[in-house]
Parts: sequence; structure tokens; C-alpha cells
Amino acid sequence: KLQKQKEESQQQQKKLQLQKQQMKEKDRKDRLDLQRRKREETRKRETMASMRDNYDEYDEDPKDRTSRRKFAGSSDHHSSHSQSNSASASSNTVSTPQQRLVKYMKPVFAKLWDMEFANLGNTNPFRIVIDKTTCAGMGLPDYCQIIKKPMNLSYIRDNMEQARYESLQQFFADVELMIQNALLYNSDQNNDYHLAAKEMHVLFKKVAGVLVKKLKGLQKQQKQHSKK
Repeated sequence: KLQKQKEESQQQQKKLQLQKQQMKEKDRKDRLDLQRRKREETRKRETMASMRDNYDEYDEDPKDRTSRRKFAGSSDHHSSHSQSNSASASSNTVSTPQQRLVKYMKPVFAKLWDMEFANLGNTNPFRIVIDKTTCAGMGLPDYCQIIKKPMNLSYIRDNMEQARYESLQQFFADVELMIQNALLYNSDQNNDYHLAAKEMHVLFKKVAGVLVKKLKGLQKQQKQHSKK
């Protein structure tokens, strides 16, 4: 009987030790989770503050081709085009296939540019340029280590205005890249920027689908007309 009581006592002690270990592990995980949330909140506040400082710089009507376009920096993705800007401006009286494509891109682009996210202070972070020259100042020093090819609405607008897109697929690819970059960098599915990227993706798929359907209808009409 004494032996049995001793064994039961030992088992009880083991259970208590296990419970203590589990509680310690839970406390450790809770502390780590709290620290992570604090870092997320700090990063969000710093980014929001930086966005407010720079927001007016990009808060322009995309239809206004004479609007001020002062970028916080330029990425390697666009540096090779800088010398062609003056030539494009001087030849704006000639309608090229690339320039004609822009009229189809504009409605899609305008929908994305005009988006504002309530959980981000009614701003649109996708307008803001984040690259090697700006990421540290915006509280995102690791951004360009994770995101190899930055993309944003301001870059896309620049490409449209300079008629650099040779196809709608190139335009769609840049929008998709921008959204996927945001999802990758803000991988937490509850992160406000992750949610904003998903919301933009839904809208983009919708308006792009409408455009593709419209273009297919126009192609069908042209074929029918050519047969006549």
C-alpha cells in the first residue's frame, strides 16, 4: 500500500512538473507574440507617419498628365528609360500602338489608384515609392532584401505616361507583381497591409476581367465586319 501511494505521489509530481513546463512554454510564446505585435505596431506607426509626410506628393489625379511627379527615388527597373522621356514628349503628336493601349489601361489604373483603405488611415500605400533609397527612411530596412523587384502605382503610372507598355499583359504583370510583393513582405494574413493587398487583388481581377471581355467583344465585331 505504501509503495502504491509512493508511485501515485511520484506520478502526481510528474504531472505538476509537466504542467509547470507547459505554463512556462505558454508564457514564453505569449511574450514572443506580444513582442512581435509590438514590432508590427511600431513598424505600422512609422510607415504611416512616413506615408503622411509623403502622401501629397503622390496624391494626384492619374488623368492629369501635367501633374507634378516628383519621386522619392527611382529603381533600377526604370533607370534605363530616363533618356527616352524627352523624345517621347516631343513625339506626342504621333499615335503609336503603345499610346493607343494606354486608353484601355486607364480605367483599370484609375480604379486601383483611387482605392483608399480605412484600416490604413484612408490612404493608399500602393502609390508610395519604396526602393533602395527610401526603404530605410520609411522604417522598412529589410524591404529590398525580401522584395527583389519593387513595384508600385507611381512606377506603373510613369510607364503608362511614357507609353512603355507594349501589351496589356505587361501592364497586368506589373500590377500583379506589386500586389504579390505586398503579400510576400506582409506575410501575416491579419496584417493590415496584407489585407489591403488582398482587397486590391479582388478589385484588380474584377476590372481587368471586364476589360478583357470588352476587348474580346471588339475583336469579334472586327472579324465579323471584315468578313462582310
